Amino acid sequence: TFDDEPHTPENHERRILHFAQEWGWMQKIAKGFQVPVCLCLAVPSSDERRKNGFRTVLQNLEVANAQGCEMYAQVFTRPQALLFCWRSQSHPFMEAPTFRQLWETCRSSGAVDLPAL
Repeated sequence: TFDDEPHTPENHERRILHFAQEWGWMQKIAKGFQVPVCLCLAVPSSDERRKNGFRTVLQNLEVANAQGCEMYAQVFTRPQALLFCWRSQSHPFMEAPTFRQLWETCRSSGAVDLPAL
């Protein structure tokens, strides 16, 4: 599966198809058997390179619940999902404009890490 594979331009289309297929069966389970379904929200934050981040998943959940599904998101269902660090693919600050500006400044200056600024 693509669950542990880094998101790259080369595998973008396959990953989107994979996760769309997963979304379909989860909706069928929730609505068809009338049971709640929890799904992992450990997806990268959206940015200019990835337009399908966790906010898209939250919007899809709203639509699914409005259509009679009982679906919920939970964060980091397993310890190896993502490591929290500034160099991680995803963390709570990735979508904040101030953090993104600081991150880009750090990277363009050649600093090894954020504290180096």
